[in-house]
Amino acid sequence: MITQQEKNNAALIHLGGLAKYVFPFAGIIVPLLIWQSKRHESEFIDKQGKEAVNFNISMLVYTLIISLLFIVPFILLISDAIMLDDAFNDHPPVNFIISLIVVGIIFVVESIFEFILIIFASVRASEGQNFKYPLTIKFIK
Repeated sequence: MITQQEKNNAALIHLGGLAKYVFPFAGIIVPLLIWQSKRHESEFIDKQGKEAVNFNISMLVYTLIISLLFIVPFILLISDAIMLDDAFNDHPPVNFIISLIVVGIIFVVESIFEFILIIFASVRASEGQNFKYPLTIKFIK
């Protein structure tokens, strides 16, 4: 039987992922620290801690990939401006603006997806149910 303390600790580990909105990388560090300090108390806390840490690391990886999708067009745009030596006087950088909008939408969707899943996982953990995040890379097994 999973105790209320174990449920609370597992939910707290999941909620620790929201710390990224306060400090960069805190969304990984906070759940990792809580999980490391509590993982020996129960198998439930250990499993949920691994899930939360893997999910937050996966989200960081996905965010970096999305960032690269923005950086590459930006570098190409700047190099075109330098080579043409006109700095967009004749035409606006339409392709760059479109790619910026698309990447921005992807960032927003990813953030909403992540936020909802963290809340959902916290609620499930507080009810004593195991939760598996979708699209999670298993860094810690």
